[in-house]
Amino acid sequence: MYSLRHEASEVKQSSSLRRRTACSNNVHKQATIDNVACSMAKAKSSRSQATSKSSTRAARRAQRPRAPRLDPALRRQHLLECALRVFARRGLGEARHAEIAREGKVALATVFVYFPTRAALVDAVLDEVARFYVDMARRIHARQELRADQVLLEHAREFSASVANHEDYARIWLDWSTSIRERVWPRYLKFQQEVADIIAATIRRGQREGSLSPAFDARFAALFLIGGAHIVAQLQFSHQPAEVLDGFLRALVDTIASGLSASSDEASRTIAAMPRHRPLR
Repeated sequence: MYSLRHEASEVKQSSSLRRRTACSNNVHKQATIDNVACSMAKAKSSRSQATSKSSTRAARRAQRPRAPRLDPALRRQHLLECALRVFARRGLGEARHAEIAREGKVALATVFVYFPTRAALVDAVLDEVARFYVDMARRIHARQELRADQVLLEHAREFSASVANHEDYARIWLDWSTSIRERVWPRYLKFQQEVADIIAATIRRGQREGSLSPAFDARFAALFLIGGAHIVAQLQFSHQPAEVLDGFLRALVDTIASGLSASSDEASRTIAAMPRHRPLR
């Protein structure tokens, strides 16, 4: 009897153990299924977010203003114009490739394709500024139908107008003309001498024709006029009235035409007429 009761108890315990094991297995399986489902949901969410971010980046790239495709020569000219604006704002010592890339809406690497080094970039900008002013001088001083003093006045007036109409060139020229400790200084002296030689040739013609005073050495008179260009730029940038600018230009040329004594009254009237405390731009 005891043996039968003992066996029945063992059967009952074994059955209970099997039920608990089965229940535990079911819970484990369900947990595994839940974990797999959660992982799959997270992966799907990550893929969806990645796709969304990729689409957003693509949309931004599509909306971003990009420079049009240009012929290499036109692209270089475009980047050079951007460089002139940046150098005029930042100065010879501060302008960088990155700013020019932003100005031109191109990749930084594109700027380096056309201007591989900073020295090459600076040289290109200064070459363009020199070309602008040398071409101006050659074109005006080639006008043999005008008297020499008229040519000088015409040159002075066109230079004055260019300060207002081509301000970037004027700002870079002014910066360049005072960069005496930089490697660009010898380049400036060479450029200045080229312009001075053009002016001096006209002064010599005027001295031979009698329209300009022979009292001045033509080389020094040319440098005197170039020095006056700095004052012309200052008058333009300080927004002086047109009559003040023209009065100064006439006084400058009259000094070469007739000598200092003949133009001293004109110079005095010009200085007296200049308004005071005009703000600089």
